[in-house]
Amino acid sequence: MTLKTISKLALLMLVMSACALNKKAYRNTQEMAVISYNASDKVKNNSSLQARVVSDVRLGDTTLTDPAGKVKNSLFDNLNKSFLQKIVDEEKIIETKSFKAYAEEHDYEQSKLNEIVNLGVGYEAIKGYPVILPTDKKTIKKAFNYLPENIDAVMVVSSRLWFDEDATFNVGGYSSAGLSNQRVQSALTVCIVNKNGKKVFYKSFLGKSAGKLGDEDNKFTLNELVDQALKDSFLKFNRYMEKKLD
Repeated sequence: MTLKTISKLALLMLVMSACALNKKAYRNTQEMAVISYNASDKVKNNSSLQARVVSDVRLGDTTLTDPAGKVKNSLFDNLNKSFLQKIVDEEKIIETKSFKAYAEEHDYEQSKLNEIVNLGVGYEAIKGYPVILPTDKKTIKKAFNYLPENIDAVMVVSSRLWFDEDATFNVGGYSSAGLSNQRVQSALTVCIVNKNGKKVFYKSFLGKSAGKLGDEDNKFTLNELVDQALKDSFLKFNRYMEKKLD
């Protein structure tokens, strides 16, 4: 993926994030079920060819372990208690026969459009959850047919990962972006829809890793860089919610 394409995607997410929070609907939400924690299965596939080649040279550990699990862990580690108290225990959701049927029937990975829409980038979800992207409101709303009656809102949490590339020059398809150390960037998107089909929340948050590729003889593994980027994006999410609901 080129720098130009990445920039367009980032801009699109920010535009779509306008009017992100319905305060009244959010405050009326008591029991919220997360129906998908998912993340892009690779970092390099979302980045330019130049960044992928350079990362192979500079990054000693290129293994990314359980990206969707990282999304969930970062959510619970970095969001305030008032938000987390609305989320019901996952055992009450994913262990039910009805939700298992929903997960099997609506997993986004089963769609042949996945690689076309996302330029060859796959997504992974935590075991027991389907891969549902935040833009798929139709599938999100269907979840209420498979959930307990007390659930009044559902949430999808998704992260797209790539290498941050700030170029000082770009001529004829060649840029300086891949010549310096690069951070991992996370485009975290959170979508909440209530039982009435109203959008309670939709916004994306761009986070960057504190460390860079190749820092101090490859000090950070890819997993650590992804964790750092996710933390930054979730902290921005948390600050946004606190500011809007103050």
